[in-house]
Amino acid sequence: MYSCDSYARVRAVVMTRDDSSGGWLPLGGGGLSCVTVYKVSRAEDNNSTHSGGSGGSGSNLSPCSSSPSPSPTAVEFHIRGERLKDKLVVLECVLQRDLIYNKVNPIFHHWRINDKKFGLTFQSPADARAFDRGIRRAIEDIKQVYSPFGEEDTPEDGLPPRKCSTSNLAPSGSFLDADSLLVA
Repeated sequence: MYSCDSYARVRAVVMTRDDSSGGWLPLGGGGLSCVTVYKVSRAEDNNSTHSGGSGGSGSNLSPCSSSPSPSPTAVEFHIRGERLKDKLVVLECVLQRDLIYNKVNPIFHHWRINDKKFGLTFQSPADARAFDRGIRRAIEDIKQVYSPFGEEDTPEDGLPPRKCSTSNLAPSGSFLDADSLLVA
């Protein structure tokens, strides 16, 4: 059993970096996609596995992470791109702590997880801003999920720390004005 919480949903062309040519190429043959940033909460089940992408060999799907999430809390954060014309999933990304996210210009943003680079060419600056807000909210939640309290950080009430945030509130932190972000 699982539930999903959407952080952002926009229209964009999903891109990947081709280091041999030094350029960005559309994934899955191109075309406009519905791109969603979302959180998946699953009930603990030791017999289940989850991969970062459902594409196998020969698939046009390009997962950002091909290994199961290391999250002990059964919470994962994803970016999913589904091409509008034929509903083909061209991107299924499990966000990780080592995400590097860059806003290159008002309608093109890209990120790197491990050695894989992906980008989005948005239909409008408003879509880019909405996606940026969604990514940053997800990153704040990743930080909370993966940042256990140390002894010096134990809450005064003695209760166990909360593993989730109130995602309807604006994220706090000075990184909101930064053009690139590294989650460490």
